[in-house]
Amino acid sequence: MRRVIFTGIFLATVLCLQAVTFEVNGIYYSTLSNGNAMVVPEGSQEGEEGGVVIGLNNGYEGDVVIPQTVEYDGASYTVTAAQDGVFASSNKLTSITLPSTLTVLGDRPFAACNKLLNITVDPSNPVYTTVDGVLFNKAKTTIIACPGGKTGTYTVPSTVTKVDNSAFYGCTKLTAITLPSSVTAIGQDAFRGCTSMKSINIPSGVTRIENETFHNCCALQSISIPSEVTVIGDYAFYYCSSLKSITLPSTLQYIGKYAFSSCTNITSVSVPEGVTEIGDRAFESCSKITRASLPSTVEKIGMAVFRGCVLLPKIDLPDTNNFYMTEDGVLFDKSQKTLLCFPGGKEGDYTIPSSVTTISDYAFFLCKKVTSVKVAASVDYIGISAFNSCNSLNSLTIHSNILTICSGAFTNCSQLTKFTIYAEDLPRVTGEPFSASRYTATALYVPEISLDDYQTANYWKKFSRISPIAERMTSEETLLYKGGTGTLSIGMKNGNYEVGNYEFDLSLPEGISIVKNENDYLYWLTSRHSSNASVNIQETGKGLYRITCTQPEGKLQGKEGGILSIYIEANDEIPDGSATGKARKAFVTSANEEWEELAGCLIPLTIKSGTAGDVNNDGTVSVVDAMMIVSYILDDAPSEFIEQLADLNKDGNVSVVDVMAVVNIILFQ
Repeated sequence: MRRVIFTGIFLATVLCLQAVTFEVNGIYYSTLSNGNAMVVPEGSQEGEEGGVVIGLNNGYEGDVVIPQTVEYDGASYTVTAAQDGVFASSNKLTSITLPSTLTVLGDRPFAACNKLLNITVDPSNPVYTTVDGVLFNKAKTTIIACPGGKTGTYTVPSTVTKVDNSAFYGCTKLTAITLPSSVTAIGQDAFRGCTSMKSINIPSGVTRIENETFHNCCALQSISIPSEVTVIGDYAFYYCSSLKSITLPSTLQYIGKYAFSSCTNITSVSVPEGVTEIGDRAFESCSKITRASLPSTVEKIGMAVFRGCVLLPKIDLPDTNNFYMTEDGVLFDKSQKTLLCFPGGKEGDYTIPSSVTTISDYAFFLCKKVTSVKVAASVDYIGISAFNSCNSLNSLTIHSNILTICSGAFTNCSQLTKFTIYAEDLPRVTGEPFSASRYTATALYVPEISLDDYQTANYWKKFSRISPIAERMTSEETLLYKGGTGTLSIGMKNGNYEVGNYEFDLSLPEGISIVKNENDYLYWLTSRHSSNASVNIQETGKGLYRITCTQPEGKLQGKEGGILSIYIEANDEIPDGSATGKARKAFVTSANEEWEELAGCLIPLTIKSGTAGDVNNDGTVSVVDAMMIVSYILDDAPSEFIEQLADLNKDGNVSVVDVMAVVNIILFQ
């Protein structure tokens, strides 16, 4: 909020008019519509709106005296106003004198003037006054500006109820400031950059800590926040690097973005019940935090709240929170679909829960102690800098559902030497997910079917080593006719790779299904290493089946065993030609139940046209077909004989009953 609303309206009106900017005796002015003049920042040119960015050097220097009137181009102007930030960041300004006519002084006029020793106001000025070189409003209820060169300690007069925006901004030599109990409002940036201030009291009447109030008060060692405070604004305590502890009041409802970011000596954070929102990066780079607890009331947690908290082993959150949850100290949304924050001090290997679809921006940023991450097959989005600076991470596997990998996702992962991605359809890449050095140091493994695509795609071709994933599942071609049944065989391969269990989702083309009967599914499993394996097949959607094979005793071992045979059936409406099913989301697990995704295998299913009874498939059911069936029954199997089309009653046998059925077709077609 600006200090005086009238000031903003007044200046906006002025800027909309055709003003003339000029310089007299080193001071710059702009004409006003009423015939008066306004002081503007040094170096302003005609036609500019003026203003100054605090932190960039302004050019006023030495002892500056603003006159009551100024002559220019034959005209006389009364100096009645000064623009927002008019002298801000004038690092060589030592003193300033304001005339009695200057009654509109813009916001933050002397912010970051660190050599300014004295502000003087003509005693007859009706709006402003000074005491010991410090600028106040005439009634001394608002302290407007303390000169940046003031040293030692300073006690604000007891008449003051408000500390204005940037009032002490850049007072780098003040070591302590005492506020009277009468103060009820402290403005934005009020004590920003008071780099030597070790202590300050906040009166009990203050209910808000505004944006950047104590920004870069790097010597501040302790502070007591009043019990009435409900809001801590953006950057409020940013880079208060000497602050060792902070107690948040029970009245608090909101913590702004970067509020305590880079408070590198704070060791614990306890956000009280009642807080409903925590802004982006609120506790970022609090590198000594070892304990953090969040309340059940929090409804919105911003991005990267604990980014760079490298000693934090876990995040605590009550189960009663309706919007978020933690599992094993990791922060998720309540549905556990989005992984929001992995604590930076958590060590070892980590497996992302199977419910997760999104890894949020910066979720694992600077997690230096995590050595491997198993990304759930359900994950389809990896956010900006999600694994940035995980410099102990040596290998990573991304599964087939991945759709998007964002910029910086794996930047500065200096030990990452193997990156496996199972997506046959290349995921969308934004920016540069990897550091440039990784394109030669990291081996990229992709599905064989998509190898050429990765090697030629604009982004992925940057990797100098792109190799196909060694598949561990295989299938045989299955010949299937309309209305017929067949056997689909799926097996394991890849040498001596041993697994105790495996499961996969089998997606069959429309019109093809696994055969059922009254006794359950028809299947069998053969293995040279186990005779008691069991298979469970569950229909999870149209044409989609979840198949789980378990080995309670023994192992399925590579190419020597693990053949699963499944009866499938094509309906009569299936189109001509060939269709392809797909085994996807395939996993194996060893005895310790650690699952690993396998490469999916394509399952070719050749679909041929055919009419029941037309066993030679010449397009007509005739006496020739009947004679061929008779020959088949007599064990004289004719050439070009299709057994599925001869079994008209679908009892699994070709018999005289089928011959009679063909004769019936011939007589009545």
